[in-house]
Amino acid sequence: MLPDNDTINSHASLEGAVRRGSTFEPVRQFVLALLFCLLPALCLAAEEQKFSTEDIEFFEKKIRPVLVESCQECHQSGEDELAEGGLELDWRGGLAKGGDTGSSINLSDVEQSLLLKAITYTDSDLAMPPDGKISAQAIQDIRTWLQKGAAWPDEKKKQAVVAHFNWEQLRESHWAWKAVKKSALPETKDTQWASNEIDFFVLARLEAQGMQPSPRANKRTLIRRAYLDMLGIPPTRLQVQEFVSGKKNWNQVIEDLLSSPRHGERWGRHWLDVARYSDGYGGYNDNAGRDDAWRYRDGVVQSLNNKMPIDQFLRLQIAGDLIDDGNHSVATGFFALGPIFISDGGDPDSVAMAKIETLDDRVDTLSRGMLGVTLACARCHDHKFDPLPTMDYYSIAGVFNNSSIIDRPIVPQEIVDQYNVSQAKVNGLTAQIVQWEKEEQLTLIEPELRRISRYLISAREWAKVREQAEHRDAALFGESQGLSKIVFAMCAGYFSDEKDSRNNPVMNRWFTEKSDEAALEYEKLIVGLLDNKRAGEKRYQQEIAIAKTDAGRAKVVPVMVNPQWVDQVENRLNPLFNYGGTWHEKLNAEKMAHRNKMKADLDALQKAAPAKYPIVHSLNDSGAANMKIALRGNLRKPGEEAPRRFLRLISGENPPHFKNGSGRLELAHSITAPGNPLTSRVFVNRVWGWHFGQAIVPSRSNFGSFGQRPTHPLLLDWLAASFVEQNWSLEWLHRKILQSSTWQMSSQFDEGNFSKDGSNAYLWRQNSRKLEVEAWRDSMLFVTQELNEQLGGIPTDNLSANSEQSKRRTIYAKTSRNGDRFPSDKFLSLFDFPIPSSSIAKRSPTITPQQSLFLLNHPFVIERAKVLAKVIESGATSTDDQIKMIYETLFSRLPADNELDVGRRFLGQAEDSASESKPKLSRFERYAHALLSSNEFIFVE
Repeated sequence: MLPDNDTINSHASLEGAVRRGSTFEPVRQFVLALLFCLLPALCLAAEEQKFSTEDIEFFEKKIRPVLVESCQECHQSGEDELAEGGLELDWRGGLAKGGDTGSSINLSDVEQSLLLKAITYTDSDLAMPPDGKISAQAIQDIRTWLQKGAAWPDEKKKQAVVAHFNWEQLRESHWAWKAVKKSALPETKDTQWASNEIDFFVLARLEAQGMQPSPRANKRTLIRRAYLDMLGIPPTRLQVQEFVSGKKNWNQVIEDLLSSPRHGERWGRHWLDVARYSDGYGGYNDNAGRDDAWRYRDGVVQSLNNKMPIDQFLRLQIAGDLIDDGNHSVATGFFALGPIFISDGGDPDSVAMAKIETLDDRVDTLSRGMLGVTLACARCHDHKFDPLPTMDYYSIAGVFNNSSIIDRPIVPQEIVDQYNVSQAKVNGLTAQIVQWEKEEQLTLIEPELRRISRYLISAREWAKVREQAEHRDAALFGESQGLSKIVFAMCAGYFSDEKDSRNNPVMNRWFTEKSDEAALEYEKLIVGLLDNKRAGEKRYQQEIAIAKTDAGRAKVVPVMVNPQWVDQVENRLNPLFNYGGTWHEKLNAEKMAHRNKMKADLDALQKAAPAKYPIVHSLNDSGAANMKIALRGNLRKPGEEAPRRFLRLISGENPPHFKNGSGRLELAHSITAPGNPLTSRVFVNRVWGWHFGQAIVPSRSNFGSFGQRPTHPLLLDWLAASFVEQNWSLEWLHRKILQSSTWQMSSQFDEGNFSKDGSNAYLWRQNSRKLEVEAWRDSMLFVTQELNEQLGGIPTDNLSANSEQSKRRTIYAKTSRNGDRFPSDKFLSLFDFPIPSSSIAKRSPTITPQQSLFLLNHPFVIERAKVLAKVIESGATSTDDQIKMIYETLFSRLPADNELDVGRRFLGQAEDSASESKPKLSRFERYAHALLSSNEFIFVE
């Protein structure tokens, strides 16, 4: 916070005294010194006001757990004893003040922060924690946190941290915890403006502020806005003309939009943000692809196109594999497509950390995505601001602890069985061929193996002379020693090394001494192996199998199968002692024929084998046990058992325990239960935000105490209650919003309203919005008549190519979890596509020079301009008609007189002479390029 008025006034009084006479020079110096001392604290306090909800959520989810687990045991404030080194890391002031070595953070040069130096072990005197570095991901999170200003919430808001929770009182303490109440429509002075219930709530707030709503947008603006809003593509010229002429009324336009399959694609994409949907690849050591993720995407689109009630839709996201005989397993991709944190060391601590991080992703995605609460902040301690105890966190985490991720077939079992039988035959014959070839190669090479000492000694001698020109060819040197050229060339380098790079303990003596005796000893070992093998293949294989088991290693076994060298021939020497890719040419005719027959049989089996059955990435019940609280978020420090049940904030002191399997099905029903005030509010708020560009509750995924309050609380509750009454119908909600005068307002500027409400929080006009990258790119392909409108299917990874697949809707692009794997990632991120590593509350539109340069120079845009020019020139002949047609096509309106005049003058000029420095575009193509790249095309009014 900023310094209070008393502090400022006292500073001013001292400054005035200094100005009145030089007698106060010592005072001036003292004041300046004092101000310099206070400056860091004042700046730090001032910065607290700048932290966004997202910054605080990042701190609570990523930073505080690390501080609690790894730092605060020694570095926390207390009355009884001083924090170690004077450093207190349980409040922001302590972090800034630092300890004996100075302030822990340096926000002007993050890399010089003592905290960062300590956790990265770059300064051995500071290295912390002393028992080992925290994970690389945690270090990067702290670096990011510091770069963003080291957000830390105002600790005065610790109202939720109490010894006992009075749930009834707490539910009445904050608007979001209260039951949804459907208020009567407010009275308004203006009785003519409202078209439906929504408008009364909006108008009442405007009138209370002394403001008036903007006029209704014209028909052309309305229909363009509606199509882009609902379908993500503009209307055709014919669709505009039908509405403008009165052939179709507004309600008919709305029904056309709701019945279009494009609706599911547009609004499904919105939900994919919440689901942090990606095709995998990258993040948290989980570099695997989710190659069938697209089936979840298609399931979302299909559910919305089928007008599935949203409560059913949400239940399927959580427990689709447990509903309707598992026919909706694909819906659980909502969780199954999330990251699986993988241990970076394999030690118990790393394994436990990876597991808790994976569970945390599931808990966070559920709680923020569907409930609008930051439950993940209660992982290490009771939530600092909301009545969400750690016990409740592990009640929900326990559900996911009993839910594994599987690749589930979506075909009848008999098809799976047929595939498995076929693959078993293929794998069996493949293994048989591999073993046969291994045996034959050993037979061919056996004479050379029996004189391996000569290869070892020759390799030693070759190492002495190989720098000489006549001996640089190892093969020729080996031949001069009476050895196989091919074999010696393969093994000479290895045998002549100073040490065994393959960690071959049996040859340690050779690599240490390089003596004739060591070579003969190793040869005796190999010959013994070969003799033993030839004496009794079956006995040999049995002994080898025993020797390779953990139990076998503890036994005394015959010397010829000592477990230290049982793999000498098969794994150590075969890669070195062989005839390379031509080994089979040394087979006799009979063996060659046998090999060819086996290969032919394998080829026939592979061709006859059925294709792999389709699968979905799905959740699966894998247990039914409660978790124990992980003290300070550490699973290796178990605390009290947490029964699997729903949040007590919603369900009361003693909610029913989940008893069926993992508890996911019971959790799903709790999420959509009539008494849950959060889910319906959160969903209608998201829909409102997607329609208007700003939500009623601006912090869309945080309805808690540290989130933002609703701008229209009565409207939010009226919508939530009515939505449930209408059987959770998204179509009803769309209709209600699109039919409202609120949505139909123009976006025109009004100086009086703006002076009172510059952010348009009270909705005195419609917001002018930049299209998301998907809608913008799809619109560009749509107006050029190139858009491939195929529904669903395997995604494409290059949105800038000219193939038919690359011209599909942008929802069908591949995206990686880190946003850095595919060409499509690069294209999307340039235009504000978020990195889908966690649930996304809203997009953050930007306008950057890189975007402008892309529009000006990229072949994708230039090619669209060329195609658009052809479309227009083939549809109209006169210059005026072409100008009108391109304006109607791109902007759903006719050009103004001055725009028509500019177009005439530009297109009427002579063509420029072509040169190497200029793109070879015709004048009309350049005109099309300019309009296609204009702000009006990428914005919706």
